[in-house]
Amino acid sequence: MDRRVTIEKDVELTEPILLAAWPGMGLVGLKTVQYIQSQFESSRVAYIDAGEFFQCTGVSVKNGVLSAASRPKSEFYSVHPTGSNHSLLLFIGDEQPAGGKEYTFASLVIDVAKHFGVNRVFTAAAMVTSLHHSEPSRLWAAATSADLLQELPPDSYVEVKDGHIGGLNGLLLGVARERGIDGYCFLGEIPYYVTNLENPKASVVILEYLEDMLGFSLDKKAIKDKAAYVQSQVDSAVRQVRADVTASKLQEKDEDDDEHGTIN
Repeated sequence: MDRRVTIEKDVELTEPILLAAWPGMGLVGLKTVQYIQSQFESSRVAYIDAGEFFQCTGVSVKNGVLSAASRPKSEFYSVHPTGSNHSLLLFIGDEQPAGGKEYTFASLVIDVAKHFGVNRVFTAAAMVTSLHHSEPSRLWAAATSADLLQELPPDSYVEVKDGHIGGLNGLLLGVARERGIDGYCFLGEIPYYVTNLENPKASVVILEYLEDMLGFSLDKKAIKDKAAYVQSQVDSAVRQVRADVTASKLQEKDEDDDEHGTIN
């Protein structure tokens, strides 16, 4: 194993699937994987040393006190979901690696996956569309082969026909394919105008799909409650923007009337 990888526990996994995520738009993928981890007993089994892959550009401050410098974590956890025939090897990355380091980093993730006997890789991400925030999110999917897509129920997803899946959530699958491992990228749909906000509703869509696909069950109340809260906040923000635009237009009209005069 590469010196930059530390295997802490050599656990036996049953038909394991790697489920990996990093921060991305709406934090859709990251929150999906973290929620699964929160629902089952998990154990850290490996990690990748952050040394050469990340740049530390600052530190946080709280109440005027600077924190110690820290590097992002890149960790693997084993999970055995109740009811599923598959163990999960969860990979959770705090940050995407620095530019130019992505391919090497993805290769190390696949090295660890192969060490634990993984033969399928799943990633989760966001699909940005013209969806209105009040509408249900749809699940989109792409796979490493056409045959693999045919294993999915045809009406259960929207196929990513063309495009680009940015970051490690896409690149990891390309590296997996090079190494002879099949995989899927599952994407939860989010509106283009709220990509900078966490979008738990899109994570729920992916979680529900994984439940059906892998045969386990999650208590999704917490994440659904958060999704409802986020939607209410976006509703309020949209109403405020509309009110501000209307007020601005009325002010412009009043100023225009004052400038040119009004004939009654």
